[in-house]
Amino acid sequence: ASFPEHVEALIMLDLIKPTHRGADTVVEKTRKAVRERLAMEEKFEQRSEKVYKSYEEAMKRLLESADMMHGENSITEDSARIILQRGLKPSSCGSGFVFTRDLRLMLTNLYGLSADFLVEFARNIKCPHLLIKATGGKTYDDPALDEKILQIYSTNPAHKYVEVTGPHHVHLNSPQLIAPHIHQFVEKNFSLTTEADSCPLAS
Repeated sequence: ASFPEHVEALIMLDLIKPTHRGADTVVEKTRKAVRERLAMEEKFEQRSEKVYKSYEEAMKRLLESADMMHGENSITEDSARIILQRGLKPSSCGSGFVFTRDLRLMLTNLYGLSADFLVEFARNIKCPHLLIKATGGKTYDDPALDEKILQIYSTNPAHKYVEVTGPHHVHLNSPQLIAPHIHQFVEKNFSLTTEADSCPLAS
């Protein structure tokens, strides 16, 4: 929306938009966000990040966290192993594992936009736009606002909305449900011919 000249197309998975922040909650949520960051800084000063004794223990923690955030059985063990390929590393003490994630991403967002702002951003998405919604994904915001944003997206002639059966992490659990829609979208909006294919063979 802000820099359309730099964006050729947009693909979104499950989430319809950022969570909005109402004017009546902005002060309270800003206060909460600052306090959470200060508490985390103090925690890190007093003790190092948790070390998990085994890969299996870290796997269990990841699955529990995913269930808490996105609903029960939101990711399979196979999907969790994919996440852990880049999300887990041996601890510096030489025993066990630590997560590589930035814990600050789990805190209350310090910033947020009102519903009116999000509506205006939605209106200004003009590029080819694919939104793949998981039927089992949680509702993270006001359903009425989500529906309003979807209606605005639909006014873009290049917008396509698709629903697939599965939880928030359906793209990891069942990529075969997602890939065809993305491939079709890319094939429709972009030339897949490579530079080598477009060059005539030398005689």
